[in-house]
Amino acid sequence: MNQNMERDAAAGNAITPTLFDIDDIVVDPETAASTAFAAPGATLASLPHELATAADSATRRALMDAALARAGFDSLCYVRMLRIGEQVTQAAWLESYSPTGWASRYCRENFFAVDPRMATACHVEWPFTWDMKRLAEAAATTRNAAATRRFADAALDAGLRSGVCLGIVTANRFERCVVALSGAQPADAWKDSNAGSAIGAAYALAVGVHTLVDAYASRLLPRYHANDLSEIQRAVLRDIGHGKNDREIAAARKLAPRCVAQHVRELQARYHARNRTQLAYVAGGILNGQASDAPTRQT
Repeated sequence: MNQNMERDAAAGNAITPTLFDIDDIVVDPETAASTAFAAPGATLASLPHELATAADSATRRALMDAALARAGFDSLCYVRMLRIGEQVTQAAWLESYSPTGWASRYCRENFFAVDPRMATACHVEWPFTWDMKRLAEAAATTRNAAATRRFADAALDAGLRSGVCLGIVTANRFERCVVALSGAQPADAWKDSNAGSAIGAAYALAVGVHTLVDAYASRLLPRYHANDLSEIQRAVLRDIGHGKNDREIAAARKLAPRCVAQHVRELQARYHARNRTQLAYVAGGILNGQASDAPTRQT
């Protein structure tokens, strides 16, 4: 793969993120207790409860700042990604504890495509440690070497050297939440049992933030469904999911090929699918298990 192709792999599909701040979160005090995962008590174990029941956003911010410092982390990146297959199409990012400008650059250059932490966290829910210096050194052996090296260098410049990362499942079937905490220590420090149980602390911090922002953040990315599709749109989408081309769909649905092509374009725009393969993936996710359509006539 040449340099231009590597650059396209990481930056060719730039994403404009929805950025939000912890101050944007409004917590209903009557439901705070039920949404918190832990009752008041131990320092970090009680963080979800303390964040949910904080009197105001300033108190909430102070609690998070203190918790991060106490656990030995300098930053926390909380991002929710809308994924079609392995490709991220949209993102919502809590900017409050990320390095200045990092969220925008990460999405603009589509580092999602080459950040191995994202790939791991989207398939593994348990916290794991990471070391950006080692990733930079190993970049030459990766599939997209130049793009991976550019990502690692950018992360190191932003002060993201090592830390703990984990994935969190959300109620949106096409969405994944990833939380990455970082500090200035070498990665081995996070594995040291004498390092203050950093991995456990990272998990508590991630859960605390997720508990606080989930209700708000869940509205920032669309939930794909077929509820308001027309009968013919639903039929075309299902046929795409079955691997049919436009000509085959036109014959099965008694449609002109140009009408099928128009429906496909509209469905791709609706579901932010960049190609037919992604649209087939969406079709499988939202139509799976529904009864098949009978051939539809279009006048």
